[in-house]
Amino acid sequence: EIGWCDWSSDVCSSDLTIVIKYDNGYTSVYCHCRDASVSPGQRVSAGQQVGHTNNTGAWTTGPHLHFAIKNSSGNYVNPRSVPGIQI
Repeated sequence: EIGWCDWSSDVCSSDLTIVIKYDNGYTSVYCHCRDASVSPGQRVSAGQQVGHTNNTGAWTTGPHLHFAIKNSSGNYVNPRSVPGIQI
């Protein structure tokens, strides 16, 4: 699966959030990033590194990642229910 990269602050308000918009209308969201290895508008490929995790948040004790998937209607879905996602 390939998609387009964007950055957002509306999902995890104070952190760098990387958003990948897929051709099928789905979106994956990666919050608490230290940095991004990609640029907004850049085409990305499956398996491509898009950034690094960070230790951000009010009560964190170490680097971590918040990962979410939205369907084409913008609703959050269980990643395990999305074909091709391996968790």
